[in-house]
Amino acid sequence: MFKEPGKSAASERLKRFSEEYNVHLSSLEDAYIMARYTSKHYTLRDAEESIQLVEILSRIVREEVGL
Repeated sequence: MFKEPGKSAASERLKRFSEEYNVHLSSLEDAYIMARYTSKHYTLRDAEESIQLVEILSRIVREEVGL
């Protein structure tokens, strides 16, 4: 099946993004699991930093996808 050049390029960018950031995303997942299942008390600053990190990652994904 023939792929449109734009879709193929976007797919390649997403693949590269996934490979490059897999370690970071995996670490984020680990941090989420630890935060959810441990009794550490988090401060408001911890929450703000987490939200900022998610916003940064969302922006990177949107830029890579071209949205």
